[in-house]
Amino acid sequence: MKKINKYIQLFLLALVPIGLLASIADTYYLVGILLLSLPIGATQYIGSLIDTLLNEKKSIYLWHTVLSTVVLLVIASITDLNFLFRADGIYESFAEFIGFGGSVGLAIYFWVITFSRDLE
Repeated sequence: MKKINKYIQLFLLALVPIGLLASIADTYYLVGILLLSLPIGATQYIGSLIDTLLNEKKSIYLWHTVLSTVVLLVIASITDLNFLFRADGIYESFAEFIGFGGSVGLAIYFWVITFSRDLE
């Protein structure tokens, strides 16, 4: 599973310089680079979830799956569940910090796990 994750991430990361070169012709492509974070995050979460379901406690992605699920629940609590309760004040600020900072941190953590050398 680690090899599959590595190839998917390399493909998606290779699209960043292509988008930067394309943005020389038209700045509209810069928006595409920003939107590239969505498939990167989705493939990371799905890849770590599948690996965790297959390997259970032996999975190297176990902590990534747990922390990603917590971050997704925090994000959902201020966006999707906003009709149930109003997230104001310090909770909203905390949830935004967890949503933005946690997402970036988890992406870097996933890349460290995926691109690290195997001990075998």
